[in-house]
Amino acid sequence: MSNKPPPNIAIPPHCENPDDEVARVKIAISAVFSHTPPQPPPNATEIEILLSRRVPADAYLTSFQRCPIAWIVCDRLLIESGEDSSGTSAAAQAETASRRFFAAQTLM
Repeated sequence: MSNKPPPNIAIPPHCENPDDEVARVKIAISAVFSHTPPQPPPNATEIEILLSRRVPADAYLTSFQRCPIAWIVCDRLLIESGEDSSGTSAAAQAETASRRFFAAQTLM
């Protein structure tokens, strides 16, 4: 199985640190599933800026789904998403739903 992105799309390499990969995947999920592209913070790294764009984020997530670390990261996303979210905004609930959907799809 190859973890290569589609041709002509530069994506950052996946990392072996689950905490770092969770953060990257969250940024990419926001870019792919949101109606408005997320704005990276002023102190964002090059990777965060790249993953905030829809096409590279989609390629990154597609490649990520074939990585061994995907199981650990998706488990964490589901656990985080399962925490009590009562009283959160509609946007936060939509983001939680997107993370759950992606994590469950990856684990299938």
